[in-house]
Amino acid sequence: MFSRVPAKEKIMFAQTMAMMVGGGIVITRALSACQEQTKSPYFKKVLERMQHAVEGGQSLTKAIKHEENIFGSVVVHLVHAGEQSGTLGQNFETLAQWLERDARMRQEIMQATLYPKIVFGATLVVAFGLAIFILPRLIPLFSGLGMELPLATRILIAVTEFLQAHWLLTLLALVGGSIAFVLVKRISVIKTGIHFILLKLPLVGTLIQEYQQSIAFHIVGTLYASGISLPQALEAAGEACSNVQYARAFTRCMHVVEKGTKLGGALADHPGLFTSIVINTISVGEQTGKLGLSLSRLADYFSNRVSRSVKQIPTLLEPLLLIAMALIVGFIALAIILPIYEFTQGAQL
Repeated sequence: MFSRVPAKEKIMFAQTMAMMVGGGIVITRALSACQEQTKSPYFKKVLERMQHAVEGGQSLTKAIKHEENIFGSVVVHLVHAGEQSGTLGQNFETLAQWLERDARMRQEIMQATLYPKIVFGATLVVAFGLAIFILPRLIPLFSGLGMELPLATRILIAVTEFLQAHWLLTLLALVGGSIAFVLVKRISVIKTGIHFILLKLPLVGTLIQEYQQSIAFHIVGTLYASGISLPQALEAAGEACSNVQYARAFTRCMHVVEKGTKLGGALADHPGLFTSIVINTISVGEQTGKLGLSLSRLADYFSNRVSRSVKQIPTLLEPLLLIAMALIVGFIALAIILPIYEFTQGAQL
């Protein structure tokens, strides 16, 4: 959604449109104001095309539909419902709230994982510095000891000599491997497998499930409350899900609901993705005629769970990071100290 457009830009767009359209200002002037505010040249051109389309007699829905690869189906549905019901300003306000929620959760996840990334990166830098800059100075000393070096030392020396002789090849291999991984994981079968495995991982899997459901149920609830049919809302939720498993699940639910099945029953066909809490909440909402309220509550429920899970990440990862640091630095230190220690012990004897 909003491909190549920063989060701040898209939130500002939705807020500006909500304020100006809700205040009675014509759409073309609102789009012009959005162009003046945006700092993204790419998004500015998109808004210019939309303004020209509306000035040419097209509806805003059609203008956005032409840019659906930029905006996504959620925005198209919201704008269409707003134009049909006369609540376009309110729908843009809803869009702004959803974008802010999504951006906030992404920011929380990034902040929570920043510390582990820094610590692990610093560990690798220290290990690399010891192996590349310190060990080469000691290799002549080890060679002159006239003794068989410990296995750890021989391994470290071999790695160091290889990196010194083939550092460019190693760098190219790392870059090429990273690019190849990014390309390969886009293949449908491989992407599906990776996403399935991620959902099964401890901590990470739970966080992904909570995040996907928070976004999806907020979209379904928002669109359903705006007058969009439930199947269309489910279709939009499936397109918004970044995890293939959830995207396919909501798409299947859309087809099942179109045939007359209740949403609670459709979700029950995916027990690995939706718990009994979700299914029962949806089913009660459908029975009482308060499905929109149930969807909203689920979105808030999972959003709060994401926030709590994210706050626990540094605490849970800290022991693992300490163990990794100890193993990496400890191995290098041991490889350097062991031959010196064995030599001194032999000299004393």
